[in-house]
Amino acid sequence: MLAFCFKNLPFIMRYTLFFGQNYDNCVFPRPDTEGGHLYLGAKSLLRWLELHLGLTGHTERIEHIRVEQYRQAMRRYINEYPTVFFQKSFEADQLACAEALLKRRDELLLAGFDFKYNEKLPFRLQVLVAIEQRFLLNEEGVSKLIAGEADRFEKVLVALQHKTVPIEQVVVNESTEKSGQFISDKIFKGLKVGMFYIWVFKFRKL
Repeated sequence: MLAFCFKNLPFIMRYTLFFGQNYDNCVFPRPDTEGGHLYLGAKSLLRWLELHLGLTGHTERIEHIRVEQYRQAMRRYINEYPTVFFQKSFEADQLACAEALLKRRDELLLAGFDFKYNEKLPFRLQVLVAIEQRFLLNEEGVSKLIAGEADRFEKVLVALQHKTVPIEQVVVNESTEKSGQFISDKIFKGLKVGMFYIWVFKFRKL
């Protein structure tokens, strides 16, 4: 079986990754740009890492299905606990409420929350844990919720613990406010790259 160890293969092209949130849009490198450069944003970096780690096969543009799955789980929870904190918002607009709570769920996952019950957790977190464990897991303990970007990033992080990808340097093109986001805080550490730069741009208000 071939091991994923690009560092030991001299004929594998190693890349300098230029990362910026805006790079998910069209990027036009200068005419004299040499090979070995990647210009990727969060979404395109996720797809690139999945390709090189053997984690492809995810369907894009499925967020509306995930929202509906979460809405159904929230409805089941309300049926058992009618006075739960999101009940009024849910009855006013079920899809909007489900979308907002699902976003919080994904943010918690990216932050490293394991969705395991702990009596010391704040009450609202206990509710999210209950929704996750009781209504979104199958009998084998596998999530029935379609994997979103947060779930996919978590799988990439796990894979990077025992696999490598051909990136030797990262240049982050972000403002100070964005430079500490999850993508640069966790993924880039998982890449174990040789050098790490942050470009900071400041703009004056007109």
